[in-house]
Amino acid sequence: MSVGTLIAEEDWAGRPATKGDLMLVQTHLEGKIKDVEGKIKDVRVEVAHLRVSMAWMSVAVATGLGGLIAVFEFLL
Repeated sequence: MSVGTLIAEEDWAGRPATKGDLMLVQTHLEGKIKDVEGKIKDVRVEVAHLRVSMAWMSVAVATGLGGLIAVFEFLL
Protein backbone atom coordinates (compact mmCIF):
# COMPACT_ATOMS: atom_id res chain seq x y z
CA MET A 1 0.00 0.00 0.00
CA SER A 2 1.43 3.35 -0.98
CA VAL A 3 1.92 6.27 1.36
CA GLY A 4 -0.61 8.34 -0.56
CA THR A 5 -3.21 5.63 -0.04
CA LEU A 6 -2.39 5.39 3.66
CA ILE A 7 -2.72 9.11 4.11
CA ALA A 8 -5.95 9.24 2.13
CA GLU A 9 -7.54 6.30 3.98
CA GLU A 10 -6.43 7.01 7.53
CA ASP A 11 -6.22 10.03 9.73
CA TRP A 12 -2.67 9.83 11.06
CA ALA A 13 -3.26 12.63 13.55
CA GLY A 14 -5.46 10.32 15.63
CA ARG A 15 -2.75 7.81 16.47
CA PRO A 16 1.00 7.91 16.89
CA ALA A 17 3.02 6.72 13.93
CA THR A 18 4.70 3.36 14.27
CA LYS A 19 8.28 2.70 13.26
CA GLY A 20 6.96 0.86 10.21
CA ASP A 21 4.88 3.88 9.20
CA LEU A 22 7.90 6.15 9.50
CA MET A 23 10.10 3.77 7.53
CA LEU A 24 7.45 3.60 4.79
CA VAL A 25 7.28 7.39 4.60
CA GLN A 26 11.09 7.64 4.62
CA THR A 27 11.40 5.14 1.76
CA HIS A 28 8.73 6.99 -0.22
CA LEU A 29 10.44 10.35 0.32
CA GLU A 30 13.88 8.96 -0.59
CA GLY A 31 12.43 7.76 -3.89
CA LYS A 32 10.89 11.16 -4.55
CA ILE A 33 14.17 12.92 -3.70
CA LYS A 34 16.06 10.71 -6.19
CA ASP A 35 13.47 11.55 -8.85
CA VAL A 36 13.85 15.28 -8.21
CA GLU A 37 17.66 15.02 -8.21
CA GLY A 38 17.48 13.27 -11.59
CA LYS A 39 15.23 15.98 -12.99
CA ILE A 40 17.56 18.71 -11.68
CA LYS A 41 20.50 16.99 -13.38
CA ASP A 42 18.54 16.80 -16.64
CA VAL A 43 17.73 20.52 -16.44
CA ARG A 44 21.39 21.40 -15.80
CA VAL A 45 22.47 19.41 -18.85
CA GLU A 46 19.79 21.06 -20.97
CA VAL A 47 20.86 24.54 -19.80
CA ALA A 48 24.48 23.71 -20.68
CA HIS A 49 23.39 22.63 -24.17
CA LEU A 50 21.41 25.84 -24.59
CA ARG A 51 24.42 27.94 -23.59
CA VAL A 52 26.60 26.21 -26.16
CA SER A 53 23.91 26.65 -28.82
CA MET A 54 23.55 30.35 -28.00
CA ALA A 55 27.31 30.82 -28.23
CA TRP A 56 27.47 29.20 -31.67
CA MET A 57 24.48 31.20 -32.86
CA SER A 58 26.18 34.40 -31.70
CA VAL A 59 29.30 33.45 -33.64
CA ALA A 60 27.19 32.68 -36.72
CA VAL A 61 25.30 35.99 -36.52
CA ALA A 62 28.51 37.98 -36.05
CA THR A 63 30.15 36.18 -38.98
CA GLY A 64 27.08 36.76 -41.16
CA LEU A 65 26.92 40.43 -40.32
CA GLY A 66 30.64 40.78 -40.96
CA GLY A 67 30.20 39.16 -44.35
CA LEU A 68 27.30 41.44 -45.25
CA ILE A 69 29.27 44.52 -44.21
CA ALA A 70 32.21 43.38 -46.32
CA VAL A 71 29.92 42.83 -49.35
CA PHE A 72 28.27 46.25 -49.00
CA GLU A 73 31.65 47.95 -48.57
CA PHE A 74 32.87 46.24 -51.73
CA LEU A 75 29.77 47.30 -53.67
CA LEU A 76 29.96 50.90 -52.54
